[in-house]
Amino acid sequence: MSPIRISVISLNLAVSVAMAVILNLPFWNQFETIYDSPLFTASAVLLLSSLNMLVLTLISWRRIYRPLLGLLLLISCSGAYFIHSYGIAIDSNMLRNVLETDPAEAFELITPTMVLLSVSVPLVLLVFFRNVKVVIPVWHRSLIHNCGLFITISALCAGNIFLFYQQYADFARNHKPVRYFVLPHNVLWASSSLAAEQFQTPIQPYRQIAQQSTPGPLLTDSSKPSLLVLVVGETARAANFSLNGYPRQTNPKLSELGVTSYQQVSACGTSTAVSLPCMFSASSRTEYDHQADRNKENLLDLIARAGLKVLWVDNNSGCKGVCERIETLEIKHQPENPNCIDGECYDETMLSPLAEVINNSQGHTVVVLHQKGSHGPAYDRRYPDTFRQFTPVCETSQLSDCAQQSVVNAYDNTILYTDHLLARIISMLNQQQRFNSGMLYVSDHGESLGENNLYLHGMPYALAPDFQKQIPMISWFDEGFKQQHQITTECQNDTLPLSHDHLFHSVLSLLGVKTELYQRELDLFSVCRPDGH
Repeated sequence: MSPIRISVISLNLAVSVAMAVILNLPFWNQFETIYDSPLFTASAVLLLSSLNMLVLTLISWRRIYRPLLGLLLLISCSGAYFIHSYGIAIDSNMLRNVLETDPAEAFELITPTMVLLSVSVPLVLLVFFRNVKVVIPVWHRSLIHNCGLFITISALCAGNIFLFYQQYADFARNHKPVRYFVLPHNVLWASSSLAAEQFQTPIQPYRQIAQQSTPGPLLTDSSKPSLLVLVVGETARAANFSLNGYPRQTNPKLSELGVTSYQQVSACGTSTAVSLPCMFSASSRTEYDHQADRNKENLLDLIARAGLKVLWVDNNSGCKGVCERIETLEIKHQPENPNCIDGECYDETMLSPLAEVINNSQGHTVVVLHQKGSHGPAYDRRYPDTFRQFTPVCETSQLSDCAQQSVVNAYDNTILYTDHLLARIISMLNQQQRFNSGMLYVSDHGESLGENNLYLHGMPYALAPDFQKQIPMISWFDEGFKQQHQITTECQNDTLPLSHDHLFHSVLSLLGVKTELYQRELDLFSVCRPDGH
């Protein structure tokens, strides 16, 4: 039996409409909440189908058509799976976060459904192309046909937009984030933007951003060195900390240790790839540029230049360039360590290098502990069984398959474990006598746990819910540190609206490092020292 013959134009038309309608159901659900107009919706379907047709026309050449069509459909179906399962939107920052995630974290996103999808799409295409012969003209005829078709479809798009110009203009101006749900164009745009950022922007040499970075009198006049432990949390959201009013007791130990929990803190971004370098940058959230800032001096560089010892201990997927010029220790899986199971280690493993610093370090010191924290979707793997207090817990990465309360239970157990970790750090600092010591904890971003069918994080900032942007920040200082740095309980206002923008200037202030970049209005502790930092 001879195979069925079909023209490439007919196949492209069918695929274009199917992708526009079926794969983009989450987009159309949002679209209908904005515009209650069947005529404009029909116009939008036509426009999206036409845009899909333009993309397919570009790849309609012999030899490359089948593999590129298969790749496009696989990418589109995978994107649809993640959007449907986790409610995520796909932009360049989301793609950057995926590319910078370590293999262990990426593996947690590979579910049986994802594997089935990855196998079934190529298999269906293989069966299709074995039974259907797609007729593609030779290259010179394809050139004429494709150019003519491209011009015709472009004119159709232009006319469609012209007829509904007011609505499309409103959509472009006021609902930009919604476009991050449009497949496959969100993936193609994000990929091209990220590629342009990587290859078109010349790599700038590392440069200092401050002329001065020196220890001030708070350090030089002290008879005992300072030790500041800066704990960078992962995916912790402020709403689930009982210190901030959450009805569940997720901070039983910290609540008894006299810590200050800041109630209104906003993250610089909604993903680690953005928030981590941004929070250590001198730039504010609105000024931060990933390319421009990545080779500039950051907070840790300034501290080290002032003569303090700085150590970064990482139990996550790396420091995203923040610790590039700083002594770094990455926590590796240790089979003999009870805190290491299934290829990764619990955050308490970082306490051993901290103990070494406490026992052996000389002079003023800063230790950054980068947590695994509450990283999803496998929340149940972030803590030992002894912290499985809230049950039942979701034990699959396919979060939408679990009851929402079981997702929250697993997540709350991660916060309970973070409470334990921070309490242990405080205990270690309290017991030592070599340093005036303090701890500052701040998360990189928050998390969605099924509210409005959204999971995980990484949504575009303008579209992200507060759960992904509102983060916990907690401070604790021993009496020696308070006296040395003139900090009192009364001068710490925990109700002010704050953000990652305050971290750079507050840490400089805490350590008494003098630099012209310091901005008093962004210093949490400026009230403690009326005469300056």
